[in-house]
Amino acid sequence: MLEIRTALENDYLVGGNIDGSIDFYHAPLQGVWQSRTGGEGEGTGDIESLEWKKQLILYGPPGTSKTFTASELSKALILRDALRNWGPRKFFDNKVLLDRLLVENVEWVQLHPGYGYAEFVRGLRLEKEETRYQAGLLPNLIERITSQELPEGLSPLPFVLVLDEINRTDLSAMLGEAFSLLERDKRDFSVTLPGINPGEPPTTLAMPSNLYIIGTMNEIDQSVETLDFALRRRFLWRECPFERDTLLEIVRHRWEENVPERYSFEHAREQLETFADRAQDLNDAIFAMDELGRAYQIGHTYFADITFFLERWLTTVRSRPRSGTYLWDTNGKVRPAMDDLWDRSLKPLLEQYLSGTEDRENSLSALRATFIKP
Repeated sequence: MLEIRTALENDYLVGGNIDGSIDFYHAPLQGVWQSRTGGEGEGTGDIESLEWKKQLILYGPPGTSKTFTASELSKALILRDALRNWGPRKFFDNKVLLDRLLVENVEWVQLHPGYGYAEFVRGLRLEKEETRYQAGLLPNLIERITSQELPEGLSPLPFVLVLDEINRTDLSAMLGEAFSLLERDKRDFSVTLPGINPGEPPTTLAMPSNLYIIGTMNEIDQSVETLDFALRRRFLWRECPFERDTLLEIVRHRWEENVPERYSFEHAREQLETFADRAQDLNDAIFAMDELGRAYQIGHTYFADITFFLERWLTTVRSRPRSGTYLWDTNGKVRPAMDDLWDRSLKPLLEQYLSGTEDRENSLSALRATFIKP
């Protein structure tokens, strides 16, 4: 391993990560070989799936870091392509350019019921007292892709279009002619769009081969099974479930941002580990309920608000909690932050989920007991 590292440093990775050093576990190299998006099986990972099909949908319960995963996956796809096609020397020599492209080459769209074909592909607009067809987001993005200029010797990098919450609109209607162009063997193939502006030739649309699409989808809003099969086969799919270790990592990151330095994460680690266990227990209980089930499990972002409630409580105490008792005291009594998280985040969500069920109050009490227990 040392010989391989030395050879890479001497022969290829000139410039390195910081001050000429090479660290494979820090940006940008870590993003090339380890996207940290999860879903990595023994065979095919997220990046390989996206490179093959060119479209990938991340689906699961709300709050399970699908948007974050899409962002990380987009960056990893671009970085890997740059290292593969530019080579190590140009990869490091053009780091400033690469950082800019990681932003410019990713387009985000928040979909909603009012977003349709006119906004995405083409629609009629009033222009100087005349109604004319105007390009939507997709043709404008394709124009950016085909006109992007890079320094000589650098090949184009992937562009990623992220369709956030794709099931909040009629996706088939929104895509229109682009529906068939999603196929990998239809890329760069032109189709003529309906409608012609006076004095102009017909407008054509072609999907570039270096355009990739990532969709995110909350199953609770619309089940995966309800999408039509013609649309489903144009995507590969990756479930984003609740994961205990992911929650703990998010809490650790937010702790460093929100909680004062004199209260260290390590001092609270034991109880935060227990907190992550209780979040898993709560989701296991939701999964087992006839009234709810897998789609109603609670995502990481709901639980991660614990750092906010802890920060608020810690401003009222005079000394650091003894023996790391931030969430439960030494007798197992729940601390204010846990009560606040349940009352202001988890309970209102579960009340909505259980609305109309016969035994809602008892179900809520049982779920609270599962989560609150030390």
